[in-house]
This record gives sequence, C-alpha cells and structure tokens, in this order.
Amino acid sequence: MKEEILKSVAAPSRLFYAPFRLFIMNAVLCVLSMLVFLVYGAGAYMWIPVVNFFVIHLILMIAAQAEPHIDNIIFLKLSFLAKTRNAVREKGDKFAP
Repeated sequence: MKEEILKSVAAPSRLFYAPFRLFIMNAVLCVLSMLVFLVYGAGAYMWIPVVNFFVIHLILMIAAQAEPHIDNIIFLKLSFLAKTRNAVREKGDKFAP
C-alpha cells in the first residue's frame, strides 16, 4: 500500500510525455478553436490550431522535464486565488460565516 502511494506521488500521470491535465486542457482548447474556425468559414486557416497544439505540447513536455509536478503547482495556485464566499471579516484575521 505504501509503495503505491509513493509511486503515484513521485511519478505524476502523463499523456504523451506531458502532464495529463494540461494535455487535456490543451486538446480541448485546440478542438474548440478548430470548431470556431469551421463555423466561421475559415477552413483555409484550419492548420493554425493544429500547429498551435503541437507547439504548446512541446512546451508542456519541456516544462514537465524541468518540473514533473508543474500541473499540480498550477492548479494549487489557481485554487488559492479563489475568493471566500459568504464570509464576513471579524476582529483580526478571522472569518465568520
């Protein structure tokens, strides 16, 4: 049991040598941009999202080599940017619901 936990922490999930969540986000954004090009009749420019996908994937692969947990770092920083809701400041640094 302990080995499985250490293995999953030490080796984060990857897809085509890029962090899994960032790869999925990249793929979704590129497919959506391809659909936008298709809907607005810019079929001659359909190569732009495909090239963009491969360039961003290459950047993700390089960033993942330098820092394997780059996707965890990004998503944790984004979660700390979220504002607290339904909280009113009390005396000091405390929040009351």
